[in-house]
Amino acid sequence: VGKLDLDGEPMDMFWNGGLVYVAVLSDDEKTGGIQIVDVSDWPALTLVSVTDLGDNADTVVVSGNLALVGTARSGMHILDVSDPTAVRPISALTCRGPITGVFSEGDVAYVTAETELLILDVSDPAFPIEIGALNMPRNPVEVLVSKGLAYVGDNKAGMAVIDVSDPKSPVLLLDYGAGENESSRMFASDGLVYIADSRQEVLGIIDLSEPKMPVLIGSLDTPEFV
Repeated sequence: VGKLDLDGEPMDMFWNGGLVYVAVLSDDEKTGGIQIVDVSDWPALTLVSVTDLGDNADTVVVSGNLALVGTARSGMHILDVSDPTAVRPISALTCRGPITGVFSEGDVAYVTAETELLILDVSDPAFPIEIGALNMPRNPVEVLVSKGLAYVGDNKAGMAVIDVSDPKSPVLLLDYGAGENESSRMFASDGLVYIADSRQEVLGIIDLSEPKMPVLIGSLDTPEFV
């Protein structure tokens, strides 16, 4: 339907209204940032703005007027995107390792970094504060949160279920499965989680109708890496 060439390699994207926020790895692998694309007219996609963060951007979520961007070296950046044509950096919080996943819910951000799930209070975007942390069984690569539970995909095709009803004291409830693959991206909809495996070119589908007992109900081989 439409196509737009970007400067750099897209690593993650977040759709919000008629805009798509793209986390970009630069061609020199030293700089990167966020590129915002207007997709309101699919046949004529338009680049709205480019924000260079001076680091590889691996993941992005948007909540209200804020974009939370995880990077390889400089931690989590919080950006004011109230005007998409003039994005304004607000703050950056250094984390213990590269950030691979970010999820935002209200004033709380959930971040996967190195071997941990980090929980941040972002009620004051200028001064984000770490309020909770949990060491994971394997290196986490993605996180999503629903109804007080965090689902964390890792680099061995496993998924951990964590009780985050008290963000200051996260509790590991279940370590679900582990293989030789990698859960690169996760998406939840209607009680199902879709997990992209970046090594084996497979899309897995997990039933969360019983949130604390996820069940793999299907998988799909894909023609290329997902």
